[in-house]
Amino acid sequence: MLGASVFAQGNLGNIQLEVTRAFEGQVQQPRKINDLPRINDTIRSEVQLDYQIRPRSVFTNFSPEPLAPARIRRVTADKLPKLMVGIGAGNFFTSMADISFNSDRSRDQAWGMKFRHFSTHTGVPDLVFSEGDNASQFPNFLSENRLSGHYRRFLRNYTLTTRAEGFYDAVNYYGVPLIDGLNNELIFGDVGRQQYLGTKAEIDFESQRSKSDSWFDQGTVSYHYIQDAFGSRENWLNVPTRWSFPVDDILANIDLRTTFLQARSDTNALDAQYLNVHLNPHVEYLRDNLALNIGAHFIFNDNSVVYRGDEEKVNRFIPRPNVTGRLTVVPNVMEVFGGFDYDFRMNNTLDLTREVPWLNPGVLIRPTRKSEGFFGTSFLFMSGLNVELKAQYIFWGDRALIYRDPSFATDVNGLQGLQVRYLDGTELGLNGRIRYQVNDDLRLGMNIAYSRYENFTYRGEATAPFHLAPWRGGFDAHYMFRKKIGLQAKLVYIGSREAFDPRLLDNNAQNPLGVNPILDAFWDMDMSIDFYFNDNLTAFLRVHNAFASRYDLYLGYGAQRFLTLAGFSFRL
Repeated sequence: MLGASVFAQGNLGNIQLEVTRAFEGQVQQPRKINDLPRINDTIRSEVQLDYQIRPRSVFTNFSPEPLAPARIRRVTADKLPKLMVGIGAGNFFTSMADISFNSDRSRDQAWGMKFRHFSTHTGVPDLVFSEGDNASQFPNFLSENRLSGHYRRFLRNYTLTTRAEGFYDAVNYYGVPLIDGLNNELIFGDVGRQQYLGTKAEIDFESQRSKSDSWFDQGTVSYHYIQDAFGSRENWLNVPTRWSFPVDDILANIDLRTTFLQARSDTNALDAQYLNVHLNPHVEYLRDNLALNIGAHFIFNDNSVVYRGDEEKVNRFIPRPNVTGRLTVVPNVMEVFGGFDYDFRMNNTLDLTREVPWLNPGVLIRPTRKSEGFFGTSFLFMSGLNVELKAQYIFWGDRALIYRDPSFATDVNGLQGLQVRYLDGTELGLNGRIRYQVNDDLRLGMNIAYSRYENFTYRGEATAPFHLAPWRGGFDAHYMFRKKIGLQAKLVYIGSREAFDPRLLDNNAQNPLGVNPILDAFWDMDMSIDFYFNDNLTAFLRVHNAFASRYDLYLGYGAQRFLTLAGFSFRL
């Protein structure tokens, strides 16, 4: 990339300038009269001064010298790394590889490719599949593989971006504890191994023209396909667009999103189709220190589901208002915000398996509805210290929660994985967050949240909010030492939570293990150290679950023990 600049100026000749010289104060009669000696403290007496300030114009001749002719010189831009390679290994036969390649600088286009692999094989002992005749060589096997690419074209008035990704993930089902006298004699067969194979693609078209010249802002078409080892498969198509119409000091917007989902599974005889059209017209109003966003949501939802022989058809139209605002109380120091908003989100198998990979094949999909009222404030407490406080009240409809029946350890048919249940209920939430930029090298953060869950129901019956902890919090720190060593730490706290209905404790058939429905609170800590040898070579060390907590995530899924990962990354 080359750059050049040219400057030139001729002889300006003689120019007569009139300047005003700084004033000169004249002090007149600075004296104090004291004819006779007196026993007074005259030092503290005020001295009366007479002064005058007079502006004075001074004329001068000034001849500026012409600038020297500009010199044109080619400047070579800093080298842009195009290839990055990261490799690492850790305990429990953990391996990691990260390779990316990007194009050189160009004003017309940019492209790149990336490959990522991560796998771990052992780590959680005393499980059904880790001992005995049914043991696997790697009972805790987990593998994630990604191959992706992107291309961006910079046009005069628009930017075109395309992305594509292929992925292959595999995980062994290992969440059954080995209990003598109860399940060590059962024949579970081979280790259940779940696999996810799929692809993602996206095309994005964004306008770079001013809003007064073009109504179109942005349009995206995204698609994914995923299938698992048991024949479950899903097609997902999402098309969001955004349009803007400026009118004086008001900006009118129209957001239109169309989503189509098709899910099929031979395991659970699932055949489902979902169509959702979401129209959100809204206006943005800015005046002085006030910003308002006023609009409405119009949602058309059509579902046709056949699941385990049961057929369900849903056709509904949902109108909801949305009003949000932000008021600047003190510019750059304090502001308050609040309002009411509505969200209608289509769940899908890909998102659920990225959150929890041990799901039953062919899980039922439902859209989640969220009505939220909120109020909060953010302010600068001192230089570099930002505080945000927020209170919210939420009405949930079909919120997707992970669930596991407490009879899992003795049920051969229950080894496929975890369930997804959709619950209705309300949530009162209080959140606080602090961000402190101590200096250019040190950044600290802390957050705490409390939620009160009420009136949760499942299929019309009262139930517990599965695995939702009322208390949550965390702390994070980032420090750079002399631009050579980067340190990061993240501490997470998850409070106690209910895993299933406590009434199942009284039923030996449904809870043969007598599992406590209340899961204990736990702390989790991750740390990382990066040592920068130079601009091209970096060594890193990652530590996960630094406290080696044996907490349960979902009844029997003990967290992997203390895990370390070390390696190098190269940039060329």
